[in-house]
Amino acid sequence: MKAHCFNCGKDPADHWHHVVPKSKGGTAMVPLCVECHAKVHNRRSMSASELTKEGLRKAKARGVKLGGPKLSEARKKAHKAIKEAKKERNKQYWPIIKAIINDGGGSSLRRIAECLNSKKVKTPRNGKWTATSVRRVIASQYKDKEEQKVFSF
Repeated sequence: MKAHCFNCGKDPADHWHHVVPKSKGGTAMVPLCVECHAKVHNRRSMSASELTKEGLRKAKARGVKLGGPKLSEARKKAHKAIKEAKKERNKQYWPIIKAIINDGGGSSLRRIAECLNSKKVKTPRNGKWTATSVRRVIASQYKDKEEQKVFSF
């Protein structure tokens, strides 16, 4: 949004200055040109780079941790959280699948999926059950691959 400088009237006023500092709860702003904005902050010039560097320096002085997360660590953490959430969600389906198997209705993953669909059990995304989705629920209930092999059709 382009406006005239509140102080000198120059066009355009590229900076918006908080009348009351934002850190003190201020929300009202006035448009200022680069020169007038620099005067307000007792500076010769105010490039975006300088403003950013000073803001980061002040944040660091307040104890704010700068920089983003290490992506590889963040990815691993997110992957683990997603896996745990799926496992937790799949716990609600496991008793139903187990009952189908124990009642003799589950001679194959496809047959279990058909039983779940006929009982109108919705998948987590409200879709239809498939052999793959049944296999994933069963697999999520076992800690390692060796335990899963016991449960093969």
